[in-house]
Amino acid sequence: ANNNQPQIQPAPDHFKVVAIVPTHNEQDVLPHCLNDLIAQGIEVYIIDDWSTDSTYEIAQSYIGKGVIGVERFPNEGPSHNILRRRMQRVQDVSRTLNADWVILHDSDEIRESPWAGVRVKDAIYYLDQTGFNCLDYTVLNFEPTDNEFQAGSDFGSYFRYFNFGTHPAYFMMHKGWKDFGQPLTLQDSGSHTAFNDGKRVAPYKFLLRHYPIRSQEHGLRKVLGERLARYDTKERMQGMNNHYDHVDEHH
Repeated sequence: ANNNQPQIQPAPDHFKVVAIVPTHNEQDVLPHCLNDLIAQGIEVYIIDDWSTDSTYEIAQSYIGKGVIGVERFPNEGPSHNILRRRMQRVQDVSRTLNADWVILHDSDEIRESPWAGVRVKDAIYYLDQTGFNCLDYTVLNFEPTDNEFQAGSDFGSYFRYFNFGTHPAYFMMHKGWKDFGQPLTLQDSGSHTAFNDGKRVAPYKFLLRHYPIRSQEHGLRKVLGERLARYDTKERMQGMNNHYDHVDEHH
């Protein structure tokens, strides 16, 4: 046993943590992501950006089984992927959930608590009771070494090799927060920090395991076929959505 690990008790049933999960064409990873969140004690609200695969239908099949809401956004139909507008929708939804804590969580991620064997919900409750109101994360970016991943399977077990996230944004990943009515700042920070005033960031970092590319075919389709064409030009000029600028068809 780790003598430095605090004694963490299960969170009470009334303590509500909800992950808001934006999606776009994530049918290969969404089932395992949802299963993991639900096993961690987290409820889920999904904002789908008009996926053209079965992502939306998969999300709907989980309603009442840990998923508390599914919507398509924007209401008028597919549009350019305007990050600020999407983050404003996340902020608006977060105010309707009646949740103690909210997590902004992508469907190609797995989150782990700072303590082995402790559910994310229970770790958050412990930190909440200790007086903290914001979570930070260490990012691990997993990369494929073959093209054999089977859609819908456990991507957390399949992919083994990672790099530590080195992008400057990865060093302030304040994507979990206690809702005490504070003004949120997701749309201004490119989704990386939830709020500023009154922030007390927990000193124990959670783990964010990120699986953005699952094969050569998936990477080329996602980056060149789906992402770059949908990014908003003005936001890219402001430094947002530029993490795939180095990728071309030969990457």
